[in-house]
Amino acid sequence: MITSPVEARYEVFDRLQAVFAATDWTALIGYAAGPTLIFQGRESPEAPSGDLPHIKAFIRHMDGGNGSLTDEHGRQRFYRDAILIVQCFGPMARGDGLEVAVNIATICQRAFQGYKTENCIWFRRCRIQEQDPSGNWDQCNFDCALEYDEVN
Repeated sequence: MITSPVEARYEVFDRLQAVFAATDWTALIGYAAGPTLIFQGRESPEAPSGDLPHIKAFIRHMDGGNGSLTDEHGRQRFYRDAILIVQCFGPMARGDGLEVAVNIATICQRAFQGYKTENCIWFRRCRIQEQDPSGNWDQCNFDCALEYDEVN
């Protein structure tokens, strides 16, 4: 049972972190360590290295409302809609930055499409979108609608 948007955010990010930890990055993108993960609320003041892939993941809540009347304990269910956005960056210097970024975004897509967390966060409309290069980075974004009930 989710009791706050912060709890939902960390449950989603924990899923992403677990999938990334289990991925064979050397075979997929040629980097042993995999991308650096930068999560909303867990940012580091240091900029990512210019020669290693990285992601920036964040959630934007969009809608919500009452989902039930209060129960005998005074708890009420509220529905929440949000979007998970993961920006995937591959360094252009190696010559395959876009391919690296698309492969990382594809891992994200496979991790969430059709998935439901143990606390019933549902993921829908998962997609990847290639972006224009920015600075020294090629970029591909993954986004996915999510919904859950918050009880408090």
